[in-house]
Amino acid sequence: MWKTRAYVRLKEGVLDAQGRAVEQVLKQEGYDISDVRIGKTIEFVTETKMEQDILREMGSKLLFNPLIETIEFSEDFLP
Repeated sequence: MWKTRAYVRLKEGVLDAQGRAVEQVLKQEGYDISDVRIGKTIEFVTETKMEQDILREMGSKLLFNPLIETIEFSEDFLP
């Protein structure tokens, strides 16, 4: 079995209101940080390793908006 993770993030230049809000709160608390970005992780398990073409197709149809987001996949074998 394989566990696949899809990491979805807003593209550079797209306003990340959640990231900005978190950044402001962390700065108010005294943390020296900048450029906070919020994303999401989607995990799923399959019987066999998925082809990159299938992952990209699935991602662009259902998991992210290619106009404003990017997606990266990682796969791990589950013993």
